[in-house]
Amino acid sequence: MLGPALSSLGQAKHFEVCMTLDDFIVLVEAEFEEVEKGTLKADTVFVEMKEWCSLYALILMGLMSVEFDLELTGDDLIGIKTVSDLYAFADKRQGISRV
Repeated sequence: MLGPALSSLGQAKHFEVCMTLDDFIVLVEAEFEEVEKGTLKADTVFVEMKEWCSLYALILMGLMSVEFDLELTGDDLIGIKTVSDLYAFADKRQGISRV
């Protein structure tokens, strides 16, 4: 089953999203059904998660597309190791951080 962001595919969205890193972590956790809520941290390394599989990579790609109108490629994911790295990726391209 898809998480909330991917369930909304095809719905129009306004892409002026601002959020803290903590808000971003909650958003990512919501997409990963097998991950216990509250366990992801900024320094969590995706591929070291016991639940990690290639499907999670696709979920992250979909999340970036749906929530932030960003294309996240496999090449991008090679350089994105942690949740914080993914947040920085979105912030650099879309300016999502909330000060």
